[in-house]
Amino acid sequence: MQTLRSRSRRGAVTLEAILGLILLVVLFVAVLQFGIAGTVRNAISHSATVAAREAAKGAQVGELQSVVEAVLAPHQLVLGPSAAIVLEDPGAPLVADQIQRAGLLPCNPPVSPALTMQDVRVTVCVRLNTPPFINGLAPFGIDISNQVITASAVMRKEQ
Repeated sequence: MQTLRSRSRRGAVTLEAILGLILLVVLFVAVLQFGIAGTVRNAISHSATVAAREAAKGAQVGELQSVVEAVLAPHQLVLGPSAAIVLEDPGAPLVADQIQRAGLLPCNPPVSPALTMQDVRVTVCVRLNTPPFINGLAPFGIDISNQVITASAVMRKEQ
């Protein structure tokens, strides 16, 4: 026959297991969420570098759009309301061509380093509100849906 003490201990063990399981699930979701964000951040940085390399060869923003989308395609990201690119070329012959944009997301390039006439800078911005991003920690006060990942790359133009 079980004693009262062993029954109450069994209930405490069950409660501890439930709380521990909840903590492990939240930890798993956090690792998943930030792992995906980190992987995509690396892809965004790589896309900015590849696009800057193409811009240094003379590519315009339309061509850079296809280059950036090709790099980001495995992550299901396309330019539009949640992603944009900005091409800065201070050496462009027309003032209207010195800053070109593609995508609808407001994307502000960094102010430093200052560009010379021989440099081009490509900035890629992506908002974390579309797949593959998950926002599983929003109920716990960690909401990443309005965060924007920005990456820039500067290259010297080829002569």
